[in-house]
Amino acid sequence: MPMVDINGELSRESIENLLVEHLDNAEYATFPGQKIQYEVLRKQLLDPKESSAEYMSLPLQLNMGPKTDMPLLFSKISEGNYYSIITMINHPFSRGVVHIESKDPKTHPIVDPRYLSHPLDLELLARHTQYLEKIISTAPLCNLLKKGGRRIPAGADPTSLTKAKEIVRERLFTAFHPSGTCAMMPRGIGGVVNEKLVVYGTKNLRVVDASIFPIEPLGNIQASVYAVAEKAADLIKADWS
Repeated sequence: MPMVDINGELSRESIENLLVEHLDNAEYATFPGQKIQYEVLRKQLLDPKESSAEYMSLPLQLNMGPKTDMPLLFSKISEGNYYSIITMINHPFSRGVVHIESKDPKTHPIVDPRYLSHPLDLELLARHTQYLEKIISTAPLCNLLKKGGRRIPAGADPTSLTKAKEIVRERLFTAFHPSGTCAMMPRGIGGVVNEKLVVYGTKNLRVVDASIFPIEPLGNIQASVYAVAEKAADLIKADWS
């Protein structure tokens, strides 16, 4: 979906106003390559042919806890039948951090995705959450849903942008497609691997997975990871010969 809110597709002027307020007139210096990446994301948001969010519909309940817990997420803990719609931003502006925790290579690093650390992500998700009201009130879907039925969370009303932001903060969880922690970029702007997927400062160490994407790819990452693996195999064979 392109940029939308409770009234439908946002005008270019409205999107530009959001970008000026939360991107152009603000400093979020978290890594050297940020400016380059944000310029790409800015162009995508202003392009009506580019999607800013993905929607997923599920014929089941989704239940939140203090952290994303899979058994709880898909458990049927509320009485009655529910239909859930999820909205996910395709290209988030928030940037996380990764740090080693131990000299032991078997110890997992500390990964903090810092969800919603950039205000534009909250603005985007809140407006797409508003648009869900349009979807569930439009036939034929609306004919399959109980009029005035219960909601999770109870009493949720995203018609107000303020309320929509509250829902986003309360219901936010991961889309399970992590990427970008070992980005393929020049070393001087924060890159971890070069164009041959070799880790800077090493000779025979390559990274071949979704962590090399400098920007979150559109949609699910599996097909893109396959493409990276095919290319990596060619690079390794070329160097071997």
